[in-house]
Amino acid sequence: TKDGGAAWKDVSKGLAPERWVSRVVASAFDEGTVYVTQNGYRNDEWTAYVFRSTDYGETWTSLAKGLPPEPVNVLREDPKAKNLLYVGTDLGVFASLDRGATWLAMAGGLPHVPVHDLAVQPRDGDVVLGTHGRSAYVVEAAPLRKLTDEVRKKDLHAFAVKSATWDRRRGYGEHPWVRWFRNPPVAKIAWWGSAASAGPAMLTLKDSYGNVWKEIPATSAAGMNVYEYDLTADPGKANAAEADVKRRREEKGKAQAELDKKFAPPKPDLKPEPAGGDDADEGSGDAGTAEGGGPEKPLPPDLEALLADPYRSARTRYLPPGTYTVEIRAGKAATATTLEVKKPKSEPAWFDED
Repeated sequence: TKDGGAAWKDVSKGLAPERWVSRVVASAFDEGTVYVTQNGYRNDEWTAYVFRSTDYGETWTSLAKGLPPEPVNVLREDPKAKNLLYVGTDLGVFASLDRGATWLAMAGGLPHVPVHDLAVQPRDGDVVLGTHGRSAYVVEAAPLRKLTDEVRKKDLHAFAVKSATWDRRRGYGEHPWVRWFRNPPVAKIAWWGSAASAGPAMLTLKDSYGNVWKEIPATSAAGMNVYEYDLTADPGKANAAEADVKRRREEKGKAQAELDKKFAPPKPDLKPEPAGGDDADEGSGDAGTAEGGGPEKPLPPDLEALLADPYRSARTRYLPPGTYTVEIRAGKAATATTLEVKKPKSEPAWFDED
């Protein structure tokens, strides 16, 4: 109907007759385009039924080619990518990058179980799956939005990585009463590889100064690849990187101090009375800090050693907050993306170590 339900028209001609209609989805991109899935298991029939119409249901085109013979329960169109479709069947989930012309199985970690519903998160692109008897699943599918024909022609291409949040509790073992700290966040590094780059690969994490924090041997397959990185750092490389960052900051502080001294405004002839009267301490200004938010004065070596973590060499090391480059090399090809480790906005007061 086009008149709010005043009159109805049968548009089922071209669909599978007398089969359960499991979903009707109107396209968010093209008026007149609609998708329909049907399910024949009530009739002991296992054909996959997926149809599209571009003329308000006057004619229908089957999109089932490439799907296995199993009932289709749900179809969703990605709200940000016109050509990206998902279908849930009685044995899993499939994605199409070309609006249903071809289908790819999304089988990594998902059991062969009926998927009765799915939803696509508009902003982040995550796909949430509701199954029959095996709970719910979430897949980080945003890279599929960027998997264009141009990308698939490349030997290697890295996708954007979601930011991760640093937590100072990590590396000190499990909390005996709080369970949710036992599942640390991971960064999912996704890349596309061609057959020419299939084989051994190396992922290298570098900070903004080019210091290497970790090298991860991996395998690049032809197609989509995803590596779940737990944000750990190699202890030896982390020590060297931190020493380099410390040296750079000290050099920057010294250079800034020289500039401040060189371009300092002339001192007045008359020294004003210190605030607070005659009893005020004339040396109240801290000579070791740079006014205006300059570099902090480094701690004396003996005090720094006293405040150092005594279990540093024994505990697991993680990337500190910062922006890192993720370099991926496979075969003769190389690509890179960025990983941001953010500081937490706040931490619960009841867990404060102070």
